[in-house]
Amino acid sequence: MAEYNAFIEDPEEAAKGQSWASQTCKLGWPVQGIWPPGASESDVNSCDRSALGKLLVTADDFGAVKVFSYPVVNEGSKFVQGDGHSSHVTCVRFSISDDTVISTGGNDKCVFVWGVREK
Repeated sequence: MAEYNAFIEDPEEAAKGQSWASQTCKLGWPVQGIWPPGASESDVNSCDRSALGKLLVTADDFGAVKVFSYPVVNEGSKFVQGDGHSSHVTCVRFSISDDTVISTGGNDKCVFVWGVREK
């Protein structure tokens, strides 16, 4: 069995400046501001960063689709909210062109297409 001796002295330093292809993980430094006050880790169900890297969209247990400026690092970060689903939203994704967001509902079993434009 080969021995593996690789060692990263400071993982945070190694990660600085890295450019990831996507951001669909709802946990991490660039998405720490998506959580409403008092929320548990299961209240936000999905997130996705736009292809251009300027926006982040989230889906939550309260039927909301929220669009933030990316990265979302501050507690209480501002967002634009879309309402329409009658219960929890299970997943959201940006289209390749970033001008639409697709969301899927849980109990309502609906698929919504949202238009997105920058102010």
